[in-house]
Amino acid sequence: YNDAIDLVPYVEGENWPSDVLNAWASRPRWWPKHQVVLLTVKIPCQFVLKPRRLPNGEIPDSKQWRMTFTRAENFLVMQRSKPQQKVYFIAKCLFYECLKVEVDGQHFPSYFLKTAMMWMLEETPPKEWDTNTPFYMVRRLLQRLLGYLDDNCLPYYFIPSYNILSEYSPQLLTVAKNNMRWRVNTLALAIIFLRFNFQIPVSFMKHEGIVSNTLGSLEEFAERNRSEDILDK
Repeated sequence: YNDAIDLVPYVEGENWPSDVLNAWASRPRWWPKHQVVLLTVKIPCQFVLKPRRLPNGEIPDSKQWRMTFTRAENFLVMQRSKPQQKVYFIAKCLFYECLKVEVDGQHFPSYFLKTAMMWMLEETPPKEWDTNTPFYMVRRLLQRLLGYLDDNCLPYYFIPSYNILSEYSPQLLTVAKNNMRWRVNTLALAIIFLRFNFQIPVSFMKHEGIVSNTLGSLEEFAERNRSEDILDK
């Protein structure tokens, strides 16, 4: 599936609301650095005409505007280190290949993975990104996202009191959760094959629903980075 592109009217805000700014800027964190935090809060927020929907898809107020921090978010994405970028790239490839689902026309968006990544960046010491292997950190990221789904709560990165899962149907979240748990276990087996230089059986890929293109890419990626021992953990 491809994520839908929203084309909506918006109004540029001058400053973040003071309560949002103070709460976000004062949070204890490993990421981003303090200097980056000071720059981020200077990036205006936006107000978009995109009404919130109920889990059943109904929109109670079609004229509702919502506050968004898309520009600040894009700026923060550029502050990730190379190891962090590598982890998110692998995780997103796996997401689109194996983890994205649809129920009754409603898609499980990659934005959930992006949000989980931002929380993980904030709460994980930088040393762990440098000393652990990319696949180990990918597993931690997917496990974190699973944890949010199990709790039925994924806090919006800039306003944690808002649960971004709240607009999605329980049926979609249940299917996504079950699919993700199964796929993560399957992908763990695939990584074991790569780690020990075993050829991945075609029957295994077909039975587990894994497309060979992705595993081939992972195998090539592993081979290119074999000297870095990226598959150790």
